Amino acid sequence: MLSIAYGEHTGVEVSESRGLPVSINAAMRPRSDSTIAGGEIDIFEGINLATRNGMALHTTPGCTQPQGVTQTGTQASTNCDYSLNGNSGCAVQDSNTNSYGAAFAQAGGGVWVTEFAETGINIWFFSVRTPPLITPYSRN
Repeated sequence: MLSIAYGEHTGVEVSESRGLPVSINAAMRPRSDSTIAGGEIDIFEGINLATRNGMALHTTPGCTQPQGVTQTGTQASTNCDYSLNGNSGCAVQDSNTNSYGAAFAQAGGGVWVTEFAETGINIWFFSVRTPPLITPYSRN
């Protein structure tokens, strides 16, 4: 994992995995906070034989994702409050068919870029075989 911070509340994190077991959750918590009060972002999450990655933001009450946000994934829920809806948070299902499960493993893994901006949080997924040209990622 490569993490680059460029402000108090902004930054970019790049994570790569070549293969992961089924039913895994890769979450980030700010300031190593062990409670949900600090917030939690799931950048890689799925259950059992899921075929697409799920991403979610879990917060205390008051945080929501606006309707109609431009994104390639499918919005599953918009209320980020962990105490509602079985702690589903603001959830988006990735549209990439190789973002989780057997197809993820067959593709050789993936790279996630998570941006923390003043305007919101953005997550991009790229197959490890076709990383974007705009990142410093390269295979030796």
